[in-house]
Amino acid sequence: MSWIIKVFRLKQGEQWDPLEIVLALVFGTAALVNLIDGSPSASSTQSSVEPCLLTIWLVLLIIGVVLILVGHFSPRTWGYLLEQIGLAAMGGALIAFGAQVLELQIERHVFTLSSMAGGPLYIALGLGLFWKRHQVMQKVKLLGKLSWRQRE
Repeated sequence: MSWIIKVFRLKQGEQWDPLEIVLALVFGTAALVNLIDGSPSASSTQSSVEPCLLTIWLVLLIIGVVLILVGHFSPRTWGYLLEQIGLAAMGGALIAFGAQVLELQIERHVFTLSSMAGGPLYIALGLGLFWKRHQVMQKVKLLGKLSWRQRE
């Protein structure tokens, strides 16, 4: 159990939420499986999306996940920069997919509570990742200000 505590104490003792890592791993695994499998079931929402757009979405999601994970385990400034790029890629991919799901649900007149949560949930997760990106950018700006003060 102590190795888990050591993994989550990165970047010189800074505290951060491990939920981001868990979400990245879950979405990355799902995207990788979908990209390798390549054939969504006929009843899934993914079957309604053009194969080229689906591949672009999955690749963008995987790139975002990889950059988030590399950013967490990289030195401070470069890690933050990689992380914020990954958060934007993953957040954009989730918002785009959520919009597609919501459009299909409205088009097919699916208005049950359980099925309508799909599209807005992806959009909310994407917006949450953009908010996290904003927080990371604030840290990058603070580090930039500190480094300029040290140079003077």
